[in-house]
Amino acid sequence: MSLSQLDFRAQDVEYRRSIADFLETKKWHYFFTITFRRPRRDVISIQRDVTQHLRGFTRGRAFIVIEPHKSSLAHVHGLIRSSSVRPTFLAKTLWIELFQRFGRATVTPVRSQHQVAGYCSKYVAKGGAYEYDFIGGKEAWRW
Repeated sequence: MSLSQLDFRAQDVEYRRSIADFLETKKWHYFFTITFRRPRRDVISIQRDVTQHLRGFTRGRAFIVIEPHKSSLAHVHGLIRSSSVRPTFLAKTLWIELFQRFGRATVTPVRSQHQVAGYCSKYVAKGGAYEYDFIGGKEAWRW
C-alpha cells in the first residue's frame, strides 16, 4: 500500500468520525431502511423522492444514506427525529408511508445514539455510498 493510499484512508476515517460525532450529538427516534419495490439505480431521483417524502412526513430532521444493496440496486438507510411531542405514533405511520411509497421498509426505535450514528456514517466513508443528505431546516438541527 502506498503512502498516498494510507493518507486517503486516514482522511476517510477522520471524515467518517466527524459525521458520526455530529450525528451522535443529536437525539434520534428511529432508524429506517428502504429497499425499493421496483429496481432503482438513479441516485438523484432516489434522493429527491426520499427527501421530499420525509420532509412532507415530519417537521423534524432526518439523515439518509443511499448505498448499493447486495443486488447492486440502491438501498436507503436513515435516521429520523420527529418534532412531535409523542413520537411513538411515528413508527407505524412511517413504516406504512415508506412501504406504500417505496417498497420494503423497516423502522426501529433507536436504542443507542452512538451505534446508529456510527452505522449510518460508515456508509458515507466506506466509499460505497452513492449519496447522503441532511434533511430539515436549521431549526430542526438545533435540538
